[in-house]
Amino acid sequence: MTMYENTVHSKYSNLPISNELHQSFVDDEVQFIHFSKLDEALIWEVLAWRNHPEIRKWMYNKNIISERDHLQFLRQLPQQRQRYYWLVKKGDQNWGVVDLSSYKNGESEWGFYINPAYMGSGKAIQLFYHALQFFFTKIRLKRVYGYVGCHNTNSLLLNELFDMQEEAFVARKQNGITHWYTKYAMTQEVYLQHAASLGEIKRRLLGKDNAVRYKRDEVAVRQLLIQAFGTPELPWDTSGEYLERYTKVNTLHLTHFLSLLKEKYNSCLLYTSPSPRDRG
Repeated sequence: MTMYENTVHSKYSNLPISNELHQSFVDDEVQFIHFSKLDEALIWEVLAWRNHPEIRKWMYNKNIISERDHLQFLRQLPQQRQRYYWLVKKGDQNWGVVDLSSYKNGESEWGFYINPAYMGSGKAIQLFYHALQFFFTKIRLKRVYGYVGCHNTNSLLLNELFDMQEEAFVARKQNGITHWYTKYAMTQEVYLQHAASLGEIKRRLLGKDNAVRYKRDEVAVRQLLIQAFGTPELPWDTSGEYLERYTKVNTLHLTHFLSLLKEKYNSCLLYTSPSPRDRG
């Protein structure tokens, strides 16, 4: 079987059953090549992408994947009913990888990573755009959601550019280290009603309203909160006792934290340590 056999070309389809997703698709000249259809050169190319330090550091599993484990994964993938992987390419350009996991009844977690050769080129925006189009108009998913590392600024901003809905913050531990993720989601209904064109996404990115800059500041605040308090959300209660204790530990971080808040909200933020009488 060649790389492009068993490829679906129809523009729309009904909700697929799980085994129908183990194939390749074409969407607006962008190819989604199922991992089971990769030739030998591409098999090793996607492994090199996945093990690249700038890709691996954002994965749940941050370890290097061995050649043996990679081949075993590819062999068993067609038997999976909840996990699907595609290489995304247009013409002779291999953009990156998108995947679905925990697929059930038309809802799925999704993820992607870009070919490291295209980092900083804008290809990630195109990949993101065509991935959503693929999910909601090609294979007709009802809902997708994903988890983005709270320090992965570029990926966080991508989700915001495409109007993904922020739902929660989730902590995951690996090797005793806690990593925080932002959960984003979108439904097919919302996508079909409000999907922006690729041109509109690029205008948002370059827009004069500074929306991207403000969002970057918000992301920076969350990153500072994690650095300072171990959580992307405010950890203290209304009594201010936690905040007072923290100022004695690391005033510099708090000063930086407050300066970022001042920039975002354009207001003066002051904290006065409560007096002994106020503390009771």
